[in-house]
Amino acid sequence: MRTLRQLLSGEDVIQLAIRLGLLAFLIYWTFLLIQPFVPILAWSIVLAVAFHPVFDFLSKLLGGRPRLAAAILTVVNLAVVIGPATWLGLGALDGVKEIAGNPRRKASSNGHSLVRSFTSSGTRHPTTFGRRCAKRPRI
Repeated sequence: MRTLRQLLSGEDVIQLAIRLGLLAFLIYWTFLLIQPFVPILAWSIVLAVAFHPVFDFLSKLLGGRPRLAAAILTVVNLAVVIGPATWLGLGALDGVKEIAGNPRRKASSNGHSLVRSFTSSGTRHPTTFGRRCAKRPRI
C-alpha cells in the first residue's frame, strides 16, 4: 500500500494542503452566512408541509387551478401576518403621539401630573387630569 507522500511530490502535498485549508475556510464561511436564515428556512418547510393539504383541497375546489389556490393562500397568510403587525404598529404610533402630545408635564407634590391647558379666553390654567387643581378667586 502506497502512502500520499509516495504518490505526490513535496510541492503537490503543500498545494493539496493549501487547497484543503481554503476549502475548509469557505465551508465555514458559508455556514456563517447561512446561519441567520436557518430558522426562516425551517419555518418555511413546516408551513409548506402544513398547508399542502389545504392547497390540494382548495385547488380541487377551484376546478384544478393550482395558481389561483396558491394566490389565495398567499393573500390569506399575508393577512394573518400583516394584520396583527399593523395593529401593533398603529398602537405603538398612538402611544408615541400621546406621549409627544403632552411634553410639558410636571410632577406636583401629590404625585399627580399638572398639564397646562388653554381656557376659552386664551389664558392658561393648570389642570389635573382635565380638572382644575385649585379654585381661582373671582374678580
